[in-house]
Amino acid sequence: MRSHTKLHLPVLLATGLLAVTAIEALGADSKTITFVRPGNVVQQAKAGPRIQGPGGATKMKVIMTEAGPAPHFSILSGLTAALVTNPAGCPTPTVAVNVDTVWTDWGTPCPLPGDCVTLHFTTPTGPLAVRRSFFTDGLGDSIAPATPYAAPGLTPWGAAALTALLALAGGVAVVRRRRAAGREI
Repeated sequence: MRSHTKLHLPVLLATGLLAVTAIEALGADSKTITFVRPGNVVQQAKAGPRIQGPGGATKMKVIMTEAGPAPHFSILSGLTAALVTNPAGCPTPTVAVNVDTVWTDWGTPCPLPGDCVTLHFTTPTGPLAVRRSFFTDGLGDSIAPATPYAAPGLTPWGAAALTALLALAGGVAVVRRRRAAGREI
């Protein structure tokens, strides 16, 4: 009779490694969000498109917060943000993070109504949510909301559950193959 450790040890090691990885991921969050500057673009017969509303925005301000059942608003240390997409024709902005606030600065009026800006946020402290976001003029005054649209994705808890189910399915598959081959488990 063969020892159970030959089968169980690799499955246990793999499950343990996956569980540790999933538990580490539960404290972190990574999210890509597209912000849209609302407005109307009206096609005119002779003059071409005309943009209604205020001119181009100089900056975009995004205030992030921790989401979840019991958020701790003071622990957003380690928040980072990176530009993913920039409105066509706009210069590459600087993206600066100050605790929970992310400033995207084009240095010149650029994003117009209807333009989109996509940022990727990460934090080691937990799930993220947008608390407030808006486009500003050169003085920092709000001129338009920055409407967030988060791309759907797998949550850390979903990733942990998926990892555990895959490990369980792998163990079941090994047991069934060995039984089908007439080997002892």
